[in-house]
Amino acid sequence: MLQIPKNVWLLATCSAFFMSVAVFMVFVGGIIGNSLTHVKDLSTLPVAIIVVGTALAILPVNRLMSLFGRKRVFLSTCLYTIATIGLGIYAIYTESFPLFCLSSFFVRRYSRNDVSV
Repeated sequence: MLQIPKNVWLLATCSAFFMSVAVFMVFVGGIIGNSLTHVKDLSTLPVAIIVVGTALAILPVNRLMSLFGRKRVFLSTCLYTIATIGLGIYAIYTESFPLFCLSSFFVRRYSRNDVSV
């Protein structure tokens, strides 16, 4: 195997998990939304909200990167995404569809910098 530093392997692993969050939300968001709402027409709303959150986050994240640097913004958004995932888990646990939609909005809002690092 290649003699790559341990930090590179750690960053590659964390980046892979970090980038898969939104993909996983798209994959299961409709299923979870269907189980949380009584209005079945709204079951894919969390998936649609991910797109809106991503679109609204592009400019603020780029501005933050120019002010604080990519590394700091990446690390802070990793912590932010972990907290947002916790909010989503809480929403599923309490069976709150509006809270799950809110967590869907925020889960991709600032994790958009995953391809910019």
